[in-house]
Amino acid sequence: ENSLQLAAGLQLVSTGSSEDTIFDCQGVEGGFLAIQDSVDIVFSMEGFTVRNCTSGPSYLSVAGTSSGGAIQLDNSKAFFKGMVLEHNTGELGGSMMFYNSLVQITDSEFRYNVGRQDSNSFFGECSAFANIASKVELDNVAVHSNTAVIGGTAICQRTMTVIDGDATMEVRNSRFWNNTITGHGVMLAAGGSGCCAETAVIKVSNIATQDISIKTEIRLRDVHFFDNVGTRAMHVIGSSVVDIQGVTVRGHDVASEMFVSKEGEAHAGGGMLFSDYSDMFQFAAGSQMVSLTNVTIEGNIAGSGGGLMVTAKEYPFTVTLVDVTVSGNKALEGDGGGAAFESGVSGCYVSIRNTRVQGNLAAKNGGGLSLAGSMDVQITGSTVSSNSASGIGGGASVVLG
Repeated sequence: ENSLQLAAGLQLVSTGSSEDTIFDCQGVEGGFLAIQDSVDIVFSMEGFTVRNCTSGPSYLSVAGTSSGGAIQLDNSKAFFKGMVLEHNTGELGGSMMFYNSLVQITDSEFRYNVGRQDSNSFFGECSAFANIASKVELDNVAVHSNTAVIGGTAICQRTMTVIDGDATMEVRNSRFWNNTITGHGVMLAAGGSGCCAETAVIKVSNIATQDISIKTEIRLRDVHFFDNVGTRAMHVIGSSVVDIQGVTVRGHDVASEMFVSKEGEAHAGGGMLFSDYSDMFQFAAGSQMVSLTNVTIEGNIAGSGGGLMVTAKEYPFTVTLVDVTVSGNKALEGDGGGAAFESGVSGCYVSIRNTRVQGNLAAKNGGGLSLAGSMDVQITGSTVSSNSASGIGGGASVVLG
């Protein structure tokens, strides 16, 4: 294992490019482990390829897993620019794992990394990186052709315990495509349940022992998700603030997820899924504030909520859609071909403005939109047209109360 205990800043800069300046671990355990006494000390890498690294027993041990195949950061401030991370493997973070750190990644590429599942493992996800209670910024990053067994296909953001504190991530000018969930593993530590119910290219979880004062935030600007395999673009669980602008979500299919959630969410939200409840950990974990502006959700498939699903079991959500296009999505088993909003608790609010819902299909009710449960709804300046449903409400099904 290569460990850097930093007492002063360290800057690694290639004199060439990432294509000809390569750190190759050749399958041996351990890439870089940076542990810092203060986030005022900076670790940076520019212009390198880091490949063929695999994580062993981790200094940053989470539930006994091996984390961050190529790079692990603890209490660090780190900058990565012009990097290629490829063919790395780890149980939680195929390429990278960040804990309690400040991280910026620009002009970089994650490709062919694997979130592997070892024997008796709880994990097998986050093939690009895992963000645990850290602040992460990505700008002009390509994430493609990575593979995971369960959960977060490419990126995970997670708050594990109260002492971890908040986690945030901002992604700008980036692309995610051809990332794949194999679905051949099971959540061994969870009795084989919930394997694929919570899969997403970006999976954001706040599971901080149900302390709803702990927040997680994610902001997306000019980000494109397309043609990822066996997974949705995003799933956000628990107390969170989500701000999405200028994003395209296209061509995802979760209707055939291999393991069905105990709570019925395995086949929900083909493009994006927001929920207060974690099937994996069997509890609800706080309210959500979700804002989608200038977003296109098209050509996605699920059992219900073909393009988008928002659910509340114990904590209310606030959802705002402005200048959103929801088109050509399908709910093959249930309601909400375009989008579905379901609430079992009072205080939920949905606002839809200047939005087009067109050409969606539902096997049951609400070809375009399905709104069910206790919530206040406002729809203004929007068009709902050319949708179809085998049940009631080809355009919209509204059952409130």
